[in-house]
Amino acid sequence: GNAIPLPDHDARTQIIKQDNAQHYKQCPTMHERFPHIYFFDEWMDQMAEIIGVRPKATEYLTSLEDLKTYFFGAPMPLRYRIKGIGKIDNAAETYKQRVKKVWGNAFGQWAATSVLIHFFTPYLLTALVFILSLSANLPLLAALGVSIAFFLVYYFVDLVRYVFEVLVARTLSIAAGVFFIKRLKKQAPDYQQPSVFQTLEES
Repeated sequence: GNAIPLPDHDARTQIIKQDNAQHYKQCPTMHERFPHIYFFDEWMDQMAEIIGVRPKATEYLTSLEDLKTYFFGAPMPLRYRIKGIGKIDNAAETYKQRVKKVWGNAFGQWAATSVLIHFFTPYLLTALVFILSLSANLPLLAALGVSIAFFLVYYFVDLVRYVFEVLVARTLSIAAGVFFIKRLKKQAPDYQQPSVFQTLEES
């Protein structure tokens, strides 16, 4: 009753070929040395898609906290026990609380901020190129073309992307770290007088 049929042989072969090609494109050196190693998060989502338990972004639009849970939640088992086969009661709320615990401290917020900075950097730079093009009295269509060309170069030329990642994204991430540093110090555990002690029961 709960059995989920796998894709047929041809479909499975096609999935393997696509994954292999994508892995080689993203990490050619790693692929040559370890062709059997793939990215765990992507693999978990692919398997979850096959059995119908993969979370969808549209299911997390009820609040900003839910949306953060979707984007920053790790592929822990609870993420795939919210619906479908293997569903567990209260899995959604428990998963949300675990994600909140991981990302709720200053270090987690700094990491989340860094992720967002790296994600939005190309779009912000493209918008800046567009504004600068307009300020240089380029026609609207020309400014739009320059912006699109910059965006494509950013994504397809590794050296350009690396330079901007170092100069812009990494600099902003470090600046964000300076902002969070005081909170990090306040939240650092007191190892001299810990608030929680771990004890072992005698057998």
